[in-house]
Amino acid sequence: MHENGIFMNNNIDLNKFFDSLKNESDRGVVLLTASLLDKMLYKLFEVYLTLNEDLKESILDNSLAPLNTFSNKIKMAHSLGLIDKKNYSNFEYIRKIRNKFSHDLYDISFENKQIVDWCKNIDFPRISGSSTNNYRYLFYDASFFLSGLIQGIISEKRKKDK
Repeated sequence: MHENGIFMNNNIDLNKFFDSLKNESDRGVVLLTASLLDKMLYKLFEVYLTLNEDLKESILDNSLAPLNTFSNKIKMAHSLGLIDKKNYSNFEYIRKIRNKFSHDLYDISFENKQIVDWCKNIDFPRISGSSTNNYRYLFYDASFFLSGLIQGIISEKRKKDK
């Protein structure tokens, strides 16, 4: 996975990324945000796993690599204890929403009943008074929280390794 300008000094400017989503369609918000979370999980494994270039290729990069998919990265992060059960579920809802937006060709939005139900099930700390009926915002806010969580785990690991 090549750097694509979203990581600065191995950290992402989350505010800049999420600000850039304001004018995106619902589908754009979901696909870009899920892609960000996938890349952040990739970075997490780069930090936590001992990988030379050959191992990195066979574990993370190759199309048949065990950690090539968003789903497998989420499962492995939980299996290694890097994310707890609640955030594992949160990532799974993000993944399901991403898949729904990816595979439904027409009429997909945050008004879709299945999307609304999945958004309602995402459990993360919310700002007091924030709207729970704006599912686009809820998805956006949950994704911001999860990306910050992963960035924090990566930062803590790097501190320990110094």
